[in-house]
Amino acid sequence: MACKDIIYLTFSDILAVIKEVERLDALLPVPDLDGPIAIIRPDAIVSILDKARNGIVFVPDLFDSATIYLRDISREHYLTNGNKRTALLSTSLFLNNNGLALDVKEPEAAEFVQMEVVVNNMEHDDVKEWIKKHVKNLPKKS
Repeated sequence: MACKDIIYLTFSDILAVIKEVERLDALLPVPDLDGPIAIIRPDAIVSILDKARNGIVFVPDLFDSATIYLRDISREHYLTNGNKRTALLSTSLFLNNNGLALDVKEPEAAEFVQMEVVVNNMEHDDVKEWIKKHVKNLPKKS
């Protein structure tokens, strides 16, 4: 898929994902998930969106962009809470918008983001390979 064909996330998409994370959090009886999620650094979110579209030192392909959403949102803590959940849902939305889906169970994906991406500071190329390994094509819309 050529870069011009990629459907990138917008700031509005990120806001919608945050609202979805809040809605899902409200369904869970976990004290640490209480309250609304606030964006601490809106400029940084805009920077991530731009980096996913235009790159920094390279022109990103679809999987580079997905990796940027997953790594940067989960690791940089631009939200008061829900960074990792927002990163995972944003990456899923981006892939879905482009005809792909993460094909991994939620607990495995959450553990990967927590332990490998955040705690072990996994490199871009390694996260990209994990994403590639765990995607499938969505059925074509008729």
